[in-house]
Amino acid sequence: GSGPEADAAADAAAVVAGLVGMCRSLGVAAQHVLQAPPAEGGSEELEYARRLTECMASLATNHLAVVPDPALRAAFLEALLGLTKYPSLAVLGAAIPAWPGLLRGMGAELPGAFQRPDGKGPGSGVYGAQQAQTQASAAAADVSSSSSAAAGAAKLPDGAVVALLETTRTWLEQGAGVAQGLSSAGVPTAMGDQWEQEYESRDELREAWVTLRARLMEVTKLCTALEPNAAASSAASRVSTTLAWLAPGAPLDANAASAEGRSAIDDAIGASLEGVVSFIEPVVQALPLTGAAAASTTPALESMLTSLLAIDLKSPVAVSQLARLLEALGRAALVRSEAASALLNRLFALLGSLPVEDAGAPPVRAKAAMLAGRTVQAARQRVCAAVLGVCAAAPNVFNAHLEAFANQVEGLRANGQLSGVERGSLAEALLAVAGPSGPARVRDVLRWLLEPVRARWVPAPGAASGDIAALASLAELAKGETGGSNGGSQGLSAAHWELFHDVQLAERCLRRSGGDHEPSASAEKKSTTAAANIPAGLVQPVDPPPPVEECPAADHLEWVLTMCNALCASVHRVWTPRGHEEARAVGLDRALAMSPEEQAAHLVHGPARTFALSGGGSPPPSATVTATRDWLRGLRDAAYAMMTLLSTHAPGAFYPSESVARAVSDAAYRDLQHMHDRHARFLLHALARPVLGRCPAAHRPLWHAALTSTLSPMMTERLARAWAKVKAATELSKEERERDLTHAAGAGGISGGGSGGGENTGGGSIVLEDLIHERVTRDLSRDYCALLELIAIPEGTFGRKTKGSGLTGHLAGVVGGGNDSPKGGGAKGSAMDASTAHGGGKHVRDWMRAVAAVDASGAPARGAISTATAALSWGDSEAVGRALHFLRGVTACAAAPDGDQSLRETAGAEILPACIGGLSVPSNSSHQAELLGLIRDAVVHLLPITHSVSAVLLGLPGMTSEGLSGVLTDLASIRSEKKAANRVKEMLLQAAGGPDALRAFAEAKAAATSVGAIQVPVVQAPRAAAAAAAAAA
Repeated sequence: GSGPEADAAADAAAVVAGLVGMCRSLGVAAQHVLQAPPAEGGSEELEYARRLTECMASLATNHLAVVPDPALRAAFLEALLGLTKYPSLAVLGAAIPAWPGLLRGMGAELPGAFQRPDGKGPGSGVYGAQQAQTQASAAAADVSSSSSAAAGAAKLPDGAVVALLETTRTWLEQGAGVAQGLSSAGVPTAMGDQWEQEYESRDELREAWVTLRARLMEVTKLCTALEPNAAASSAASRVSTTLAWLAPGAPLDANAASAEGRSAIDDAIGASLEGVVSFIEPVVQALPLTGAAAASTTPALESMLTSLLAIDLKSPVAVSQLARLLEALGRAALVRSEAASALLNRLFALLGSLPVEDAGAPPVRAKAAMLAGRTVQAARQRVCAAVLGVCAAAPNVFNAHLEAFANQVEGLRANGQLSGVERGSLAEALLAVAGPSGPARVRDVLRWLLEPVRARWVPAPGAASGDIAALASLAELAKGETGGSNGGSQGLSAAHWELFHDVQLAERCLRRSGGDHEPSASAEKKSTTAAANIPAGLVQPVDPPPPVEECPAADHLEWVLTMCNALCASVHRVWTPRGHEEARAVGLDRALAMSPEEQAAHLVHGPARTFALSGGGSPPPSATVTATRDWLRGLRDAAYAMMTLLSTHAPGAFYPSESVARAVSDAAYRDLQHMHDRHARFLLHALARPVLGRCPAAHRPLWHAALTSTLSPMMTERLARAWAKVKAATELSKEERERDLTHAAGAGGISGGGSGGGENTGGGSIVLEDLIHERVTRDLSRDYCALLELIAIPEGTFGRKTKGSGLTGHLAGVVGGGNDSPKGGGAKGSAMDASTAHGGGKHVRDWMRAVAAVDASGAPARGAISTATAALSWGDSEAVGRALHFLRGVTACAAAPDGDQSLRETAGAEILPACIGGLSVPSNSSHQAELLGLIRDAVVHLLPITHSVSAVLLGLPGMTSEGLSGVLTDLASIRSEKKAANRVKEMLLQAAGGPDALRAFAEAKAAATSVGAIQVPVVQAPRAAAAAAAAAA
């Protein structure tokens, strides 16, 4: 044919020819790199190899499927595999991201993973049509035409998957011990010491390796899904090789290890086992355990298990890693039930072989304990965590041993042989094992585990023990560790840690109280296939909630809420002005600031982060200060988590109750006005958002009133204050910041020490304080805007349209001269389309009604609207995206036929100018379509029924009433959402007299007027974006 189709076909052919040429030339370049000796770290040759690999990985991910020649595709992938083996972590980091997509294209799916909906195969992209033609010609050439278009193009060459599997195994062997902070000197295949030379410190290497290791483990899983037999035999040979190293007289003779302390050989044995764990774990997780495939992989599983059960290790470092290995093999119990009791007995024997250092010791993450040299405590925690992992992997198998298991745990607890963390892990394991017996059995186990906690801290219904408030008083905390047995390393008294451990135990038990599944996963949902799952991390309303008798956690609702109330009251009191004065008086003021690790978590890599980790120019705090900080934060986190878990695991008793809503609101929002921004952010993130997100529709008014009516006005004030501080801090130039950071360590603080207030850093440094404050402010803004989005779109946007379509007919009355009509926009308009996610503004209207019942002044609604409009000028893309969903709901609510007139005028006077101003903020460029759509909604629906919209539009320099009616006429006849948005864009640019004049609407007047007012999105490479972010921070 001729015409547009022929042109398009010619263009497509030209693109494919170009891609073929690229594949050839990149393949040749890769061969040259691979034939040359490996480049040295930091050299130009190495940077060239990395850039080449990045380019090839990108081509393989996005375009390889359209290359018609299978031999060329195979050669290209072979070259990419060669670069994946290249001995440099920088090149590995560039190569590894390409493989998961290629393996998934071959059909590698992991059990329980989210799967793409139909029609979204790898070949559905830009060149889908071209690819289909390639497949058709291949079919004509007598190639099996049964394979789908996508599968044919995505097929990796024979042997590629096994070769890739061996590559990941080699890398994981070489990285042995790095992720756990173990010295790997003496391990035959380890490369950690050589890699360290490419980095400034071992810690920096560890951070880089942890990310790469996770990627390698993901690729290992996907390879196992495609080649289970090869993966199982590779895993078995890896285990036997490592165990041979531990034999008497071998390089890592296990008999040379010490039972206490930590020698070089201990670390080497631990490191070698850690290298095995990082390969075995993904392999075993992805192995099929049913059908013919299971029969062929079972022998390898059994041989690994048999040899690992027989090995005897003494040193805590090695025992810790052996426990992880046994946990990784926990799924073997699903194939051989007799393996279950053998595994459990072995783990308890390992626990018995480790001395009980101090059962009252404060908890510490196993990795942190290991890095701090507290190896016995780390090993005991690790063994208990392995018991939990094994039980959770095969609860049905262990269910038969529940009684014996419970007796064993009770025996250890009664003899004081379990620390709090160990008791928590074993309690979770018991609940996991009880799950398959049904809710009644879980209820018994839960009651047995939690009764001591209830009796100790909530002795009478509704009355928490006075000890909670007494222990949390700053005067009591300042006493530190009185009469401790091990020289004051715990920081606080045994009574403090007893409360801490009990609260943590309650939280862990509630977390597992659903047995082996979430109650929201009802029987109907569980029976559907994994493909029907929504992606992890999306919160959905629990509607309808399961019956209360299926929710064992419901038994504990009242006393847990009483305890949470007491905990929140005690912890929140510390943050009040009086609490700060008290803390200063007793020398605990630094316990109210962030720890160096928390500060570092809010900073990007660079001098500021290094400075924060080194203490931020302040002397190291005492053990009591550190322990107080951890203790207060742990109790607060657990209290919020328990309230959220009750909403998850006992929704039927939680959501309908007014007294529960009141109790949660009282606990969470006590002294809210005195909280630091980071505490308020955590409250929103951990409690308010998940509780509202899961709320069934029938109970939303109750929970909206409880959780948003007091929050909204306070957040408006708080965010306005926080962003004003951010804007003021950015006045400090980048050069001044860098200069201050460079001289920081020597000057014992930056720019005059504590004069900057320092609520996050404790007054150590103004520059650090400013950087962290900006990060916290952005996080707080995003979480609060997400809460507003939840109000407008409670069901979420997944699988629902957020915009309407078909605009004709909205303006029939308007164009006919009916401008004085008191009715709102037509019900079929995009703003008023009830089928959209915001339900035509219905959800916002219901929310306004609910909060007005608590606060008739209208402050909550006004506060939320003014915060969402202010968000459009903050320069935070994620917050803007969420705020726009809320504003769209508000505009639709105002446009309803029975809409409130004052709300309509507010929408016209506040939302419309904020959207026009928002178009000129550079970071909003990705939301340009939504902003224009919202302006269009306001023009289409609110212009006829408000004075404010026409006042705003006529306030633009070049807008006349004739021009405005011309725009309305045009919009009345445009059906397409996109064309309507473009017409609005034209109107704004004409009316403003050119792009730059629109800046007058932006709240933050940009200094540089050279940038066009309506921003054009710039596509940056990830590295450039990261560099820009680092520079901005």
